Amino acid sequence: MAFDVGELSRKKVAGIPVAYAGAAMAAGGLWYALRAKPTPEPPADTPVDPASDNAGVDQPTFIASPVSGTLGVGSVTSAVTQDTNDQWVRRAVTFLVAAGVGVSDASNALNKYVDGAQLSYDEGKLRDRAVAQFGLPPESVPMSPTQPYKGPATRQGTPPITHKVSGKSDDTFNELTLLYYGLNNADAVRYLKSANVGVSEPFVFGQAIVIPKWHAPKFYKATRANHTLYDIARVNGQSAGEVQALNPGVKFPVKVGTRVRVA
Repeated sequence: MAFDVGELSRKKVAGIPVAYAGAAMAAGGLWYALRAKPTPEPPADTPVDPASDNAGVDQPTFIASPVSGTLGVGSVTSAVTQDTNDQWVRRAVTFLVAAGVGVSDASNALNKYVDGAQLSYDEGKLRDRAVAQFGLPPESVPMSPTQPYKGPATRQGTPPITHKVSGKSDDTFNELTLLYYGLNNADAVRYLKSANVGVSEPFVFGQAIVIPKWHAPKFYKATRANHTLYDIARVNGQSAGEVQALNPGVKFPVKVGTRVRVA
């Protein structure tokens, strides 16, 4: 039996031609399908390719999550310029020298301290001053024993004698001049040093120090004819080494009229 399309199109359902009703139903089904399908959204952190079709179209703003534990400039600097014991010693020596301490005294004391060597009583005081000013060294240091102060030393006879160092109270020229001569001025110290050429301070326990008999210092006034070390020593019956020892730090030849100690 042949199917007549023209015949079907002329039929009506509820007064509406069958062809029109079918078209309306098809359109409604398509609309519902499109309405029900969700439209995908691009992820918020998807970068936009400048060459794509979306270039120039406003894109969602990407906000990075904050990083905990901010690494600031200070933390980077501290890692690169970490403090050391050598730098601590240099700062402390500069501080002590500015306060009137000798460079060698300050340097010896603080280097011995960070190396863990035994300190004399006076060196221990320098260490304590440095620690009070700058705190402990940044790196750990070995235990640094300090010799205790045992009080005033005892005279071991009447000069001229050889004194045996007993501790902290008699380990410098200044202490020995005070002990034996009752003086601690520069002339007395130079006189004692001249009898112990090459001896450095502080003395060590048991070290022998020559204590000559004291006499008032004698000076020679340099002249045009006698102003060199050897000339001054010769005219005063001394050796050049003895005259130089009596005048530490003096450079020869001296100017005419300079007072040079000769005894």
